[in-house]
Amino acid sequence: MKLVERSSEFQQIIETLEIGDECFWEPMRVARPGAWTGHLATAFWLVKVVRPRMLVELGTHSGNSYSAFCQAVSRLGLPSRAFAVDTWKGDEHAGFYDESVFQDLNAFNQSHFAGFSRLVRSTFDDARAYFTDGSIDLLHIDGLHTYEAVKHDFETWKSAASSSAVVLFHDTNVRERGFGVWQFWLELSQAYPYFEFNHAEGLGILGLGPRQPPQLVRLFELSQDPQAALMVRQLFAARGEAFLNAARCLDLEYLVSVLSQRAAETDSARQEATSLRDQMIAINVELDRLRQVEAAAREQDVILSKALNDAAAVPALQAELARLRDIEATALQQSAGLASLVSEASSARDETVQYKLAQEGLEKEVARLHDDLCSIREHNDDLASELERTRDEACAAQAKLEASMSLARQQSLTAQRSLLEVMSARQELERSRQELERSMQELAQYKSAYEQAAALLIPLRIRRVLPEPLKPPLRAVKRALRSLVRR
Repeated sequence: MKLVERSSEFQQIIETLEIGDECFWEPMRVARPGAWTGHLATAFWLVKVVRPRMLVELGTHSGNSYSAFCQAVSRLGLPSRAFAVDTWKGDEHAGFYDESVFQDLNAFNQSHFAGFSRLVRSTFDDARAYFTDGSIDLLHIDGLHTYEAVKHDFETWKSAASSSAVVLFHDTNVRERGFGVWQFWLELSQAYPYFEFNHAEGLGILGLGPRQPPQLVRLFELSQDPQAALMVRQLFAARGEAFLNAARCLDLEYLVSVLSQRAAETDSARQEATSLRDQMIAINVELDRLRQVEAAAREQDVILSKALNDAAAVPALQAELARLRDIEATALQQSAGLASLVSEASSARDETVQYKLAQEGLEKEVARLHDDLCSIREHNDDLASELERTRDEACAAQAKLEASMSLARQQSLTAQRSLLEVMSARQELERSRQELERSMQELAQYKSAYEQAAALLIPLRIRRVLPEPLKPPLRAVKRALRSLVRR
């Protein structure tokens, strides 16, 4: 019974907010980082109900949210213009990235939405001069997330909002790393109608303009009902979970590629360490040989020193001593070089051990991530099955509702026809009553005339003595009076 009641409540919310097939669209673009992908279904629905003449996004990065807005504009055939404003260099919260992020998004935008969408590579403050006051119907603020920065962006662009403008704030549910969107959002929610989604880092929808679409008015009203608000959040979060899983898969695939690259580098380092170990062995052999040469040179030096006392052999011995000292100096230089090579080889051996340990850790991490990926995919399949079942129930409920509405329309038409027949009969009865009253009035007049005529009739005894010429007119008057009485 509770399941039936809950399904009925969900159906009522779907009808109240006029949620349709856009909730089941598949996004054309899902890229890293993927925190915003949990709100893609919300983006599709917002574009449908707001129908913006102009939408502007401040802070686009890889373009998940902006591409979803543009996809809805294109699919619904709206006469909208769209602008994404960003430097595409990054910041302390989004991180800093290279030129490839902009090039990838720009190529995608040119391929799919070039007819109405433009990427504006600029700071938010510099870009404000390119938009007239009161021209923006949908504004998404997703730049630097400190309290001061988000407040400055809102105050700077507030005058560009139209009378029916809706403003979106991402990361309203993040309270770490200096994020201050949540704090500024609390201030705005005291002054404007709003609704906040808590999943996927949080998304705040602010009714800035006084003339909001009826669907958003109903959404803002539901935010005041905790139970209804919870069901709305669950509805959009369930659909967003599938897109978040797709983004998580991209993150895992990227991490696996990074770990694979590191593993390849580890293999290369291991090969290099093996080569250095071989070189170290050869160097040690050469070092032993040079040490033997040095020892022999020292022995010769001792012998030559003794022989210096012999004056006759002095010139020759001095020349031999100089030659041996040169050999000794060369041996010492080679010994120093060998010592350096031995130190490098020892360092390389230590690095090899570290690389091996790092590789083992990376292999364990890859295995764990693979298990997580399998688990996420199974969870994603379960969510897809649950979503499909919910969709079938919603379709069945919608079919029943349409049948009930059709029967109600038929009964209404029958009742209207019966009402028309009753009103027609009542009018006919009124006309008959009026005719009867007129007939009664005429009868009373006839009776009065008859009585008057009867009073005027000549008594029978007088009629007998009337002359014959007067009798026929008298009989004619009498017949006329009788016929009137019969009527």
